[in-house]
Amino acid sequence: MLLSLVAAIDGHVLGHILYSLVTIESDGVTCTGAELGPMADWFNFTSVVSGQLLILFALACLRRIRPAQIYFILWRSMLLGLPLGFLYDILIGQSQLVFHYSGVPDNWIFTAANGLLSYGFAIATAFLLPVPVQRQQTGGLRLAGIVLCVAATAFAFLQIVLSLPTLVSMFVTGAILVLGSEGLALLFGYIGPVYSLTRGNYKPIGTLWFASIVIGAFYETLNGFFPLWHWQEAGNMAHWRLELIIVTLGYFTLFLPMLILSRLLIRNRSG
Repeated sequence: MLLSLVAAIDGHVLGHILYSLVTIESDGVTCTGAELGPMADWFNFTSVVSGQLLILFALACLRRIRPAQIYFILWRSMLLGLPLGFLYDILIGQSQLVFHYSGVPDNWIFTAANGLLSYGFAIATAFLLPVPVQRQQTGGLRLAGIVLCVAATAFAFLQIVLSLPTLVSMFVTGAILVLGSEGLALLFGYIGPVYSLTRGNYKPIGTLWFASIVIGAFYETLNGFFPLWHWQEAGNMAHWRLELIIVTLGYFTLFLPMLILSRLLIRNRSG
């Protein structure tokens, strides 16, 4: 299955190269494949999500997950990707202008496809990461969860009422995601990777951070070859420095909520 996927991706890439080189003439108008916007933009989307699926299957193979388990995790992650992708794109992308998509149509078809596929594959990848989210039943954890959720709400309110610079807004958004997701985990009696630091356990956050860097670098490389999303420029900061911050820190804050939500809502057949 993995080999056939790779072959399919290679076939799409070859087809795109040929498509870009061919000149089409119609009614005296000459255009190249690169100028046929909508088709090329959907090709970029297909290429990016194919790469996401590839890294998901690679992780599943490394963890020796059975095909039936992959299917079970994948379709539930895709369903979860619909509302989560919508919230990410609206609240973080459009509202805070942290990122935006270019070329693809701004309609429900792309929103649904992006949620099901791109966000769905990312959630399934987060679920399969070897990062423990441990369950513990104590009243103190729920109190801490309430405090973190209130803090996340306060940061969100400040972000709405204040006009923050782009880079500051990105960090505030990251703080909201971390505080909110860790607080949600505590409310349901689970200890997330960040809160594990209070227990002297550094492995969960270290594993998630390292995995986020590797996956984030892969995603950004894909996006570099097949442009789909664009990060908001941060003043006069060089683009490579912004990309470095996004890969080393940004993807951690994106994958943390996906990890916690998937562990709360997806129950693997193997337990």
